[in-house]
Amino acid sequence: MKEELYNAEVSLLETETRCDQVYVGSILDDDFFELGLSGVLYNRSDCVDEPLEPIEYKKPLEKFEVSQIEGESYLVTYILEEKREEWTKSFRSSIWTKHNSGWKMRFHQASVIK
Repeated sequence: MKEELYNAEVSLLETETRCDQVYVGSILDDDFFELGLSGVLYNRSDCVDEPLEPIEYKKPLEKFEVSQIEGESYLVTYILEEKREEWTKSFRSSIWTKHNSGWKMRFHQASVIK
């Protein structure tokens, strides 16, 4: 399960799947929302209606951890190092729920590490 969730997180970072609106729509829960790195609140349609921008990031994701919340819902936390104007590290957290159709991300938050 940890490997499945790691791969699901990475799929939203890899250009091929990140920029595929059909794929992104299939992996985000209907109630998805995100508190972005910039402090902006995004909903599912913000992420599906327009392709997400490609990003450059370092692999593997650092300190990747999974904690069960309840039933088939899990909290995923990690540190992402990505290239913006310069290389920036951020704490990331996501809530994933397992459905009959597969894993769906319900929530995501990014916070800059100063």
